[in-house]
Amino acid sequence: MQWSQIKTLFILCFLVLDVYLAVQFFQKQEKNDLDIMEQQESTIEQQLKLEDITLPKMPDGELEESYISLKQKSFSESDLSGIASTDNQKITVVKDKLLVSKFDKPIPIKDSDEAKDVIKNNVFSPDSYVYWDWDKDLNVIIYFQKKDKLPVYYNDKGLLLVFLNDKNEIVCYTQTMLGKENKDFDNSKKPLIKPIRAIDTLYNHNELHTGEKITSAKVGYYTTQPIASDEQTFAPTWKITVNGKRNYFIHAIEGFAFPNDDDSTFLKDSITSIKSSLTAVKGDRDFKGIIKQLDQKLETNKRGEEE
Repeated sequence: MQWSQIKTLFILCFLVLDVYLAVQFFQKQEKNDLDIMEQQESTIEQQLKLEDITLPKMPDGELEESYISLKQKSFSESDLSGIASTDNQKITVVKDKLLVSKFDKPIPIKDSDEAKDVIKNNVFSPDSYVYWDWDKDLNVIIYFQKKDKLPVYYNDKGLLLVFLNDKNEIVCYTQTMLGKENKDFDNSKKPLIKPIRAIDTLYNHNELHTGEKITSAKVGYYTTQPIASDEQTFAPTWKITVNGKRNYFIHAIEGFAFPNDDDSTFLKDSITSIKSSLTAVKGDRDFKGIIKQLDQKLETNKRGEEE
């Protein structure tokens, strides 16, 4: 056998050996990384246990979600014809983006379940929204829109507000909606941090205290882009609920905490924006009445802040 052939054979053997060793190294490194993460998670759980902080049952396994990019939807006449029942309501669309409805006869309800039934029959695409809260001070029920079956938190471009009078009767509602996803946007799936690491972020920010109970950890979408942006990018987000009342939002890919929103401020800002848009509806007595009701809600909110 010629020396050049022997040399080539040795080189190929060494290349195969190098590839094998590299694969072994990376597999071992990956295992070490997983072991370290499991040790860290175990340490976090132990620390929370020492603080008597109760954890909920959390999702198992590896989770993946993508960023999404959305513009606000413009409502069309065909959208209005898709509403199941319009006999008892007068509907208008303001500046293409805001749908406003006033009921001729207010609809009495006792609880959020009855409100859901009203929504199902009287709102465009009711299954696109999920119940969030009933602000008893302002008597407004808040629904957030869903995208890819996940709620979009605190965004007034995907929001359904149901307004009630002092008799707990639904008198009107306003609706905005986020449109289809931007297909040119990179929406590849990315691994999410585990919820225990999101909880650890809260603990390190001194947002968790001895004896508290974390009641849920769920994934949704959140953005910090200005509401005025024409197109917004939404990040997968862990919503961590404490004691069934306080909600915190942690970026589910990068792990940092978003600034904390609260219902009162968000609702006040949303109502103010809706009122501003409704001024474009001129000469309509019904919608002037809605503006008056919005003024009353804002005045109630102002008094509550001053007290």
